[in-house]
Amino acid sequence: MSLFAAMFSLNPDKYSPFPRERDSILFHSLCAEQWRTQQNGTDEISRFFLIWRQFSPIRKDRVFEMLYSSRGDPEAPHLLLSLTILAIWKVGSGQVHYSVLEEAKHGTFVGRIAQDLGLELEELVPRLFQLDSKGRGDLLEVNLQNGILFVNSRIDREELCGRSAECSIHLEVIVDRPLQVFHVDVEVRDINDNPPLFPATQKNLIIAESRPIDSRFPLEGASDADIGENALLSYRLSPNEYFSLDVPTSNQQV
Repeated sequence: MSLFAAMFSLNPDKYSPFPRERDSILFHSLCAEQWRTQQNGTDEISRFFLIWRQFSPIRKDRVFEMLYSSRGDPEAPHLLLSLTILAIWKVGSGQVHYSVLEEAKHGTFVGRIAQDLGLELEELVPRLFQLDSKGRGDLLEVNLQNGILFVNSRIDREELCGRSAECSIHLEVIVDRPLQVFHVDVEVRDINDNPPLFPATQKNLIIAESRPIDSRFPLEGASDADIGENALLSYRLSPNEYFSLDVPTSNQQV
């Protein structure tokens, strides 16, 4: 990587047409293929391949010249390699947002992603349309025939995000020729799919018959894995002539 950085630190005023907007480019990965040639000793030559993943916000055509110097005899020609790459790129504008209920059935419609990204249906396959769910597996997929984003497998909000107030699946859409990258957020909305649970199904209390009226005995409350209104709990006691239930207004013991 140090060699790579040095090659791209060339003075743009001296080595035209090196792009001035270097900060707008993120070189995602670098592969090197090395071989040796015999010429008054051994010189090592490297050939590099670059992959772009983030681009300037304006469509541009640029020619990058990469120069590499010999590490052999100082009298030998210093220029061993001149590699010219024509890079054409265009970034996707804005960010698309959708929402879907957790536990939605397979095939549930989420959004017309191709249309919303400004992509034509007939170009999805030739441009090698790819959907990257950032490690979320195959929860969502795109039908390349109609450009629709749909639910592909079970989405459990609690499994994805726990009790977090916000839960989203972040998608990256990549198309080629020219290379474009779009970012899509799909909010996963909570449903009331988890029953409240007590720590134990039975609790035994030993009470002396001499205890006065209005004596209190704390009980541990239940918990619900859902959030918001779906996590609100209410308690009631089966009718009897000896006890009543005092329900607190906060997360205190019952």
